[in-house]
Formats: sequence, structure tokens, C-alpha cells
Amino acid sequence: MPYVKKVLKTQRDFRNAADELFMIQFRGKACEVCKVKYDRMNYDRTCGHHIIPKSKSKLLRYEKRNIIVLCPNHHRFSSEISAHSFSSFAVANFNNFLYSVRQHDCDWLKERQNWLCNETFRASYTRLQAELQNGGV
Repeated sequence: MPYVKKVLKTQRDFRNAADELFMIQFRGKACEVCKVKYDRMNYDRTCGHHIIPKSKSKLLRYEKRNIIVLCPNHHRFSSEISAHSFSSFAVANFNNFLYSVRQHDCDWLKERQNWLCNETFRASYTRLQAELQNGGV
């Protein structure tokens, strides 16, 4: 179970705790670009990248179809293919790769990216915690 503060008071506390509960399931899995699996204890571990940014859609923040597992290189550092590179070439290559391997998810997400979500972060945290205790998110 991930570390969570003993006392969650603010919406920010609940948001951060809910984010941790959701994202832990993607850490340590193989990068979907290079297929390399990084150890959970390694600094260079894989992580989940939100296809539709968290800031753009609260509804999709905790949606599994909105996540692609990436190694640090393909998340931020590669000049060839990367989700957050300074190189527009790398970002364009990443977007092309993403659409080629996850076209159905990309189309589904695009349709829903502007939907509104009224769930509070406290409610999200409670729901994710219950789902995790029942065998998965």
C-alpha cells in the first residue's frame, strides 16, 4: 500500500492521495514504447503518463484508458520520441506512436475530454481506496 498522510484535510491532500493510489498500479511495468521494464526501487522507474492532461479533464484523471506506461526516456528525455520533450519532432513522433498503438483509446478519450466531473477529490480518493482494497483499480 502506498504511503498516504495519516490526516487528509484539504482537497489538495485528497487529490495527491488519490493520484498516488491510482498511479501506483502503473509503476514498474514495461514502457509501452521500448518494452523495457524498470525496477520499482530504481530511480529510473516507469510511470503512467496521462494522454489527456490532468489539468484538461478531471473526469479522465483516474481513467485507465487515459494512461500510457512510459520509461523516463520516453516520458521526458528522448529527442526521438517523447511525451514531454523540448523537441517538437519527438512529441510529434510520440503522438503518432500513441495513435498507432492505441487508436481506439485515443478516439474514446477525444470524445470525452471536455466532459465535466462533479466528483470531489475526497470522493475520488475514497472510491479508489475501496477499489484497491477490493483487488484493483
